[in-house]
Amino acid sequence: MTLQKLLRGAVLGGLFIIPFIPLIVAYNLFFPFITGKNFAFRILVELVAGGWVGLALIAPEYRPRRSWMLAGFAAFVSIMFVADIFGTNPTKSIWSNFERMEGWITLVHVFVYFAVLSSMLKTQFLWRSYWWTTIGVSLAVCAWGLAQFFGYITINQGGVRLDGPLGNATYLAAYLLIHLFIAALLWAQDWQEGKVSKLRIATYSLILVLQSIILFFTATRGAIIGALGGAFLSALILVVLARKSKNAWRMATTVVVAIVIIVGAFFALKDSALVKSSEPLRRLASISTTESTVTARFMNWGMAWKGIQERPILGWGQEGYAVVFDKYYDPAMYAQEPWFDRVHNTVLDWFVAGGLLGILSYLSIYAAAFWAIWRSQSKQHNGEKGTFTIAEKSVLTGLLAAYFFHNLFVFDNITSYMLFAIVLAYIVSRSSADAQSVFSTKAVPQEAAPFAVGGAALVAVTLVLTVNVPGYNANRDLLLGLSTQDPAGPSKNLEYFKSAAVKSPIAIQESREHLAQVSTAVAGSAASAEVKQAFYDEAIVGMTQLTQMSPLDARFPLFLGIVHDAFGKHDLGEAALKKATELSPGKQMILFQYASNQLQRNDIPGMVATLKQAFDVAPNYRDARVYYAAALVIAGQDALAEETLQPVLTNVKSMTDQRLIGAYASRGMFSKIVRSQQLAVDANPSDVQTRVGLAAAQYQAGDKAGAIATLKKAIEINPPLKPQIDELIKQVQNGTVKVK
Repeated sequence: MTLQKLLRGAVLGGLFIIPFIPLIVAYNLFFPFITGKNFAFRILVELVAGGWVGLALIAPEYRPRRSWMLAGFAAFVSIMFVADIFGTNPTKSIWSNFERMEGWITLVHVFVYFAVLSSMLKTQFLWRSYWWTTIGVSLAVCAWGLAQFFGYITINQGGVRLDGPLGNATYLAAYLLIHLFIAALLWAQDWQEGKVSKLRIATYSLILVLQSIILFFTATRGAIIGALGGAFLSALILVVLARKSKNAWRMATTVVVAIVIIVGAFFALKDSALVKSSEPLRRLASISTTESTVTARFMNWGMAWKGIQERPILGWGQEGYAVVFDKYYDPAMYAQEPWFDRVHNTVLDWFVAGGLLGILSYLSIYAAAFWAIWRSQSKQHNGEKGTFTIAEKSVLTGLLAAYFFHNLFVFDNITSYMLFAIVLAYIVSRSSADAQSVFSTKAVPQEAAPFAVGGAALVAVTLVLTVNVPGYNANRDLLLGLSTQDPAGPSKNLEYFKSAAVKSPIAIQESREHLAQVSTAVAGSAASAEVKQAFYDEAIVGMTQLTQMSPLDARFPLFLGIVHDAFGKHDLGEAALKKATELSPGKQMILFQYASNQLQRNDIPGMVATLKQAFDVAPNYRDARVYYAAALVIAGQDALAEETLQPVLTNVKSMTDQRLIGAYASRGMFSKIVRSQQLAVDANPSDVQTRVGLAAAQYQAGDKAGAIATLKKAIEINPPLKPQIDELIKQVQNGTVKVK
């Protein structure tokens, strides 16, 4: 076997393994649904690329061909590298973290994958084999989803939305969305070539139905609407442009009419019991500008736009939205999770990350793809050279439109990146088969070929060993740091955290943050003073490092302040938390922590002012109202406290909040606690423990008779508890009740 054939076989073999990556779930790694897939993708791409470079050196026909899409993609990767280097946190922009595993490292791997695919898969046979490989894997993914639907496999993210081996319903939806159109593309090609037998029709129908069912039960609205919209667009194109083909026109018309009927029926029945009983249909029916998820999207987009205006040319770098989110935090987001690192809109994500240059280069990839699809006016499939038929054009257009629409409400992940790269590579391969090579057409001299190939292989192996192995080892150390239960105490955990932080840049943030969180637990544990000091010292070093790496990020001084406070270093905590509030003045959770620090330092006026700030920016936020009222109680501003509590005086959750109860107790205002506990009893009269709490408050307020009556009522509710409650009654009568 010649060296060229050996390399070609090795590269193609590696390429055909990559579609199986979505099935990987690395339970031995931190973030098992993310990290295993990403490490596998990076390693395979690096090895395949090494073989491909060696092959391209000795066989020029395997070098990439000139195309606008290749140029646009290369420009996008280059611009993002510059944006990342000059962004707010270059290290994270380049390397990302374990939760996302994106950054420039992933982007350049996706580009290389695209380049290798478009250069290696040169025939329709190879492409159809590749399509069928990824479709076969998608069927395995669907089988996993079916097992979840019938309860044989647990849904990883909880709830009822299927997520399969991808661990996230939205990720699974994007994966299936693209595969629906891949299956439709193959069907269109078979139809054009006259290969549509009853068996093939049944096969394609089964694939499309199964993928559609699993997509539906992911309950991912953007993907479902995108699939319907993309299918409608594809069919409409055929209706307009394929009039000479009666079969194609009839099928397309049927699809258009069917989608119109489905959508119309849904809107007619959106308030029916049938729709409300189905989670996917209920989620679709709940779409409105006032629905919480939708409003959160709008608020995120608004914050992103402010960030874009501040850095319009090159943006904030990849992973930079976390800084934008904190700086321009909308206080109305209080009901959502406190940390967003994505806009949940891919276009805006790239706009934030790369500025105007980044978003234009990203959109140029789509523009080049549509240009490549539609520039040819051919109406026949000409085999290997492959300009697109009308049917192929319609399906590919629908695919790109559906994927783009879906991405307006979410963000990409490694599986969607992979599939997008495959689609783009297919379009380039078919549309630029006759184009000139990007590089010289001369091959490396035969006598130098082994050295060239060996050099390429050496570079590939070096990349694997320097980029991925350290990251993998750091991931394992981090997981061990979080899970190790050493009989000697937590010192071993500390060693793992320290090891993870220095092995790979990708592990820095998560290892440092988790160490900080564990350190706060150690501070209140029975560990020795020496161990506590070791955790404190390393946590401070770590959070200081992160603060220096990303000085505009409010998250890191917040964590730094929490660690200081946990170890009683409240003056040091004050400086860090003040910095966090300056970086994110509207974020209530930071203000709450700062107020807690002020209370510990007995800065009562400062605490009141901080909690007033948290309350004023979002008066509808229950916690902010209660915490502010509690601060007013502690400060002795009782009238203003009552005025602040007026809207929630009948709300059990608000009035029994421990901060408020604690504030009343600190002032000896036990009658107020009685009022709160009475609300709890009225809300749940059969709960004995609640009545005991009311009796304790009555006793502290000096109402022994009321406390005894309450306890006697508790006996009536639960007679088996009479001996214990009788003992409490005696203590009340004797004045010996111990109340914390």
